[in-house]
Amino acid sequence: MRQRVFLAVSVVTIALLAGCAQQPITEPTADASTNTPAASAPSQAPERPANRYGLDCPELADPSTLESIFGTAQPFGISHEFGGFAAEPLVHDGALLCRWGDGPYLDSQGTGLQVVAAPSANDVSVALQAAQELGQLEESATVTLGQVSANGRCVAYSLGDGGLCNYVVVSGQTMIAFQLSGLPLDQISTADDSTESPELVGSLNPNSTAFTLMDGIVRKIATAAILPEIKANPLPDCDSVVSWATIAEKLELPLGSVVNSDAPVDYSADSRYWSYYDVALNAAGSQAAERQGVRRCSVEIGMYVYDEQTAPISLWAEFVPEGAWVRDSGLWLGWDQEVCQNWAGGPACEYSWISPSGVAAHVRVQGGLIDDEGPAGVGKLIEEELS
Repeated sequence: MRQRVFLAVSVVTIALLAGCAQQPITEPTADASTNTPAASAPSQAPERPANRYGLDCPELADPSTLESIFGTAQPFGISHEFGGFAAEPLVHDGALLCRWGDGPYLDSQGTGLQVVAAPSANDVSVALQAAQELGQLEESATVTLGQVSANGRCVAYSLGDGGLCNYVVVSGQTMIAFQLSGLPLDQISTADDSTESPELVGSLNPNSTAFTLMDGIVRKIATAAILPEIKANPLPDCDSVVSWATIAEKLELPLGSVVNSDAPVDYSADSRYWSYYDVALNAAGSQAAERQGVRRCSVEIGMYVYDEQTAPISLWAEFVPEGAWVRDSGLWLGWDQEVCQNWAGGPACEYSWISPSGVAAHVRVQGGLIDDEGPAGVGKLIEEELS
């Protein structure tokens, strides 16, 4: 029988296309699955790619300052949550990604600070202008940080959940996006002090410790020299990185859609309101994926029934060329063993490995594939195609 590690998780909706944790996950210990791809290449002390700013996250924020802002210690560590916004291509492209926080696995509203900096100012500015011209950007409560305008806003939740602040700074070639979640309300300024509304829109309080911290972070990043780009050997697009038709045939399931999850957003075809933060990260991530040939693919194969409802079997696969660094990054779960979580829409299981060709690969499955092949079995088929 296939052995798996299950992580107990409760979420409201199924979200198989984005890992959503706020702190690194310590891999549970268990025997590896009996149905596994080829053994991972030996680890040669892989390191996370050096960011192009020559900065280390700990030098941006002092732990005591973060504790004074949030009231509790905020441990540092990149996390699985980054899978939601193209972290793999961004890091591979030399972006600076920093995360401090105590939010549990799959909780995107945990407490903490997240900072992303990338030399993608032009790409981000073009995307922000496109969304703005279509009236799809949220109203901004602009503040000045590091003598540069920061566009975004805070939302103060008066029912005890703290506040959420998202901002984007464009300075020279650099885009800086940051998110403060679970922020105490004394760090936020709102035009309306009423407690009748569950949500109040405002901005970072200019007299707050959080404002002073972010002002210093923006100054450090904006004045850092940008190091030369390091390019990887790009992989083919999602529809051809492997033969999904062959994999579906071997699984004896019909192949549905194959989608590149890092394709640029077409705002003319999307009626949602977007935050400056989300637009910036989507633009920077899609361009990084294109430059570096990192692929994050959403594939539908067959159908399954859960809780009397029929839905497509979702298969989520990621590929990072020259990606040995991913193993120790904290971005993926399931290294060389299947790891599962319980979702409202049914369980999902994932598996990660390093291909002999040096490609870091990750697959997450749900529905009938869990009982039949499992992510390790699907991974074996993918590895055959990669080879």
